[in-house]
Amino acid sequence: MASVDCFSSQIEHIYSKSAKSKPSGNPVLKISFITLSIAVALGVSYIAPPPAKICGTLHGPAVTTSRLRFPDGRPVAYAERGVSKNDAKHKVVVVHEYGGTRLDLFPCNEEKLEELGVYMVSFDRAGYGESHPFPHRSIASEVQDMEHLADALELGPKFYVIAIGVGAYAGWGCIQYIPNRIAGLAMISPVANFWWPGLAATSQGLEALEAADRYTLQVAHYAPRFLYHYTRQKWFPSSNMEKLSQVCNIKRATHGLELAIQQGIHESIHRDLMIQFGSWEFDPAALHNPFVGDAVHVWQSSEDPFFPSSWKARLKIKLPWVQYHTIPGKARDSWLQVAGLPEKMLVSLLPGNQTHA
Repeated sequence: MASVDCFSSQIEHIYSKSAKSKPSGNPVLKISFITLSIAVALGVSYIAPPPAKICGTLHGPAVTTSRLRFPDGRPVAYAERGVSKNDAKHKVVVVHEYGGTRLDLFPCNEEKLEELGVYMVSFDRAGYGESHPFPHRSIASEVQDMEHLADALELGPKFYVIAIGVGAYAGWGCIQYIPNRIAGLAMISPVANFWWPGLAATSQGLEALEAADRYTLQVAHYAPRFLYHYTRQKWFPSSNMEKLSQVCNIKRATHGLELAIQQGIHESIHRDLMIQFGSWEFDPAALHNPFVGDAVHVWQSSEDPFFPSSWKARLKIKLPWVQYHTIPGKARDSWLQVAGLPEKMLVSLLPGNQTHA
């Protein structure tokens, strides 16, 4: 019963935080949170996340691809395309989105990769696909994983990064933690943290989302320990994880959510939500430019609910050294529908080809 009381108090804490951040309050939100708190207090038992089904173990999925072993012993799966590493002029690490895998490589056509001399590698982030889960995963650890990947594959002192959707938190992390290793960075449809300092007070934000998604993200922020429990309870609207993956990330043309979460949803998509919408170790709007030239690019659709236009305008003021590009269309995956746009994104990232859109 102690865990039940704890969950109830956490839910009340979430509502109190939400109410303080919005003076007018929301009676529906208030009633809903109170209802959930009462329901939980009356006897809903705490649901702990099940153990991850580790790839290669007795009850886990099979290992089907090449894996590297990082210094801490974790196996990490990866996939390559483009020209060979030895022949490459440019080496690019792709960070997959929420609900994605190493197989969701940046969809630039092979001819362009060969023309530009690009070697491209993507990896299953910890807990996704066939990479070992890491319960202590954070922005900093994700960036360190990228560095370990680059070193294990001998990509050299500097490499390019393309980070997509929620995976863009690692892109911001590259600027904060390893700017000396980054030759250039493109973040495509990055997701904002609705609790970023300096941006949380803007008019657009959580209220633009559907109620179920909004409440789920609030639990991820204020009570991450209970996120798995919350997505399983029936009394309060929680986001359908597959639906949220369609909204919160980029659609995958050939690879679905099943492969991404085969080791368990908690150490994959739940962990992503807890990191993306948790308390960050730094404020992206306060980052200083460590690069020369147009090294950082952000590509965003004009009406993206996960990156409100008012926030984009403020970031333009705070981070004038970032090159902002508008993607035609409203959907977060609009860029996949525009012929030649992935190629344009890649070209703009590489030296001597920068374009302002």
